[in-house]
Amino acid sequence: MPNKNVPKPRTSWPDCVLIFHADCYPDGSLRLGVLLEVVGQWPVNEYLITPEVDVEPEIAEYCATHRANVLTGCFTTLTTIPLDRVKRSDHWSGLGYLLRHRGYRGGWAIVSADQARTITSVAEHWSESHDQPGVWSVALRGLGEWTSANGPTRYRKFPDAPRVKVTPVGDHALVRWGSTKKMEVIPNEETPLYPQSGPFVDVLAGTSALAGRPVRDLEQACALFGVAFPTKIRGPIDRLRAEAAAINKLYQELLVILREMSIDLSTLVSTGGVATALLRSMELPNAS
Repeated sequence: MPNKNVPKPRTSWPDCVLIFHADCYPDGSLRLGVLLEVVGQWPVNEYLITPEVDVEPEIAEYCATHRANVLTGCFTTLTTIPLDRVKRSDHWSGLGYLLRHRGYRGGWAIVSADQARTITSVAEHWSESHDQPGVWSVALRGLGEWTSANGPTRYRKFPDAPRVKVTPVGDHALVRWGSTKKMEVIPNEETPLYPQSGPFVDVLAGTSALAGRPVRDLEQACALFGVAFPTKIRGPIDRLRAEAAAINKLYQELLVILREMSIDLSTLVSTGGVATALLRSMELPNAS
């Protein structure tokens, strides 16, 4: 029986990507993150993700003295984005809003190494899904609020804020967008702004499936596909940024291989997925 929690393979793939790499505390919460906006295979914007709205002086000084690692002529300023939402003139800002805008509404792919760990590091709340046993429902920080109205204190996500669904599968997890109760309306239009729900990709899961054995860290994954991994960088921020760039290069390598094999990278967690895709491409009866 097919797993109902596993989405169907995609027939097309987005050209725009968010590379999200997180450094976490021992409890799993975010210490610092790097977010690359990539078009095609070229980074065009880079952010540092901070756990607090008030940026630490060390990080502020770093951003003032370093440029973004992006394509020449793009947004070369290295800026910070907080986890918590903050009002910026006439709009709300924060990591959750950016992920929702790019990934959920815009259809961008969100790529990480160990996707489940990365997503939960920026979560405000998570719980097991009531209607999908074995699936965890994750609320991104900044896209909801804690309220004690009409009873005990509980978390309530905003009506236009999707949750992220995490389904553990073996050593890895499938991650995908949930849905929202409210569709925003395009200004001066009556047509709702329907979400595109871009894919989530775990490069460790992809390399594990292709290698036929567990791959549990980024350095090992890069070595398997000939991608240079930063080993002689001392500063923690420089190291995190270099690792994010390596994730992008590894993702591009995986994408070339899996496109030739017609495999959906967002649903690939095991070698069995590779075999199934190959059978499907040959239109054999066992592929269903």
